[in-house]
Amino acid sequence: MEFKEQPQPIPNLRPSIHDLVTADLVKRKCYFVASDMQRRKDLGGERYKCFLQACNGRDMPLDAYEEALDLTVYCRGCVEEGKQEWEEVYRGALDLTIKISKLMLRE
Repeated sequence: MEFKEQPQPIPNLRPSIHDLVTADLVKRKCYFVASDMQRRKDLGGERYKCFLQACNGRDMPLDAYEEALDLTVYCRGCVEEGKQEWEEVYRGALDLTIKISKLMLRE
């Protein structure tokens, strides 16, 4: 897999992906996670001067794969720090990363 530098996101009229995910979380009654998602949206807006949107000029699957790689590393780090309750989360992150990598190979 080649990791390339991507352009800055280009704002458009599409909805914020964070808002779409927040709505899904609220449907599942995960209100605390929905609140955290909105805080991440605000942080991203401050940092990047726009919100995450589809069709923003970036390679969304590549971004997802890179983030999944990072998630897997952080979860494994929790296990290494003796937080054994993270073992199942780590295995799930590992499985997710492998699934994403297979999708990337199809594109």
